[in-house]
Amino acid sequence: MTGNCISSDHIFILIFEGFFDGMTIQKYRLKKEKQKIFYKTGKSKQTLSNSIKNFKMNKILLVEDDYTLGSILKDQLEMNGYKVSHLRFPKETIENLLEDEFDLVILDKLLKGVDGTQICKEIRNTDSISEIPILMMSGMDDAQGACVAAGANNFIAKPFEVDSFLKSIEASLEPKKI
Repeated sequence: MTGNCISSDHIFILIFEGFFDGMTIQKYRLKKEKQKIFYKTGKSKQTLSNSIKNFKMNKILLVEDDYTLGSILKDQLEMNGYKVSHLRFPKETIENLLEDEFDLVILDKLLKGVDGTQICKEIRNTDSISEIPILMMSGMDDAQGACVAAGANNFIAKPFEVDSFLKSIEASLEPKKI
């Protein structure tokens, strides 16, 4: 990866080619205090600051009962510019989705006490949240068919590399961008 790292006490940004007339903010973490931006590509600080304010961070609900794996995935997603809520208790998924707005659900198939495909079906059968994209994941052979049949938009087999995981997330979010 090549890019310019721009950081201060209040902002962390990795900028890559593709947005702002040839620049894309692929990854950033923005704290809620002052926005001090150091930018060396010819754009004014005000233009970059306004663009960042208008950039929407995708919010993800990660349903993974394994604390260690969930923490690792959450950290990776946050480092890549996503806002993540990690839910370890799968039976609270519907309640969380009804209480807050999420752009994507990442749902493990094999969870404590419940099959993730059941939760996926419940999401699809709940009117106010039925359209939210769902990315399911599993280490079980032949799980993809069951996950897609339950209503998942996308599936990734465990174990996976971070790059593959991020590509699956982007593919799952893509229809929502239209």
